[in-house]
Amino acid sequence: MGLLLSTYPETPANFLVDDQAATFWLVGEGRVKATLEFTLKESAKFDCAELQEEITRGQRIEEFAIEAWNGQNWFRVFKGTIIVDIKGSSLFLKFSQAR
Repeated sequence: MGLLLSTYPETPANFLVDDQAATFWLVGEGRVKATLEFTLKESAKFDCAELQEEITRGQRIEEFAIEAWNGQNWFRVFKGTIIVDIKGSSLFLKFSQAR
């Protein structure tokens, strides 16, 4: 599946998909907001997104959202505040509302 990436030109978005552990993408210096747009070659279903932060530079991400295009509008899929690694013997998954 091919991806095209677009972002501010001063930040190398291709580092996100180059399969090199030593490269990474950062929000441009002096900026507090940025966007990345991934355009798939064709519509696809997915139920998982993995985000990682280059933590050796300190925690920089304070809030983020994942949105999807349904052919007419962008809609929010997920909103978070920090990206963390989770390690433990068990996890608790809480559903705030269901039907």
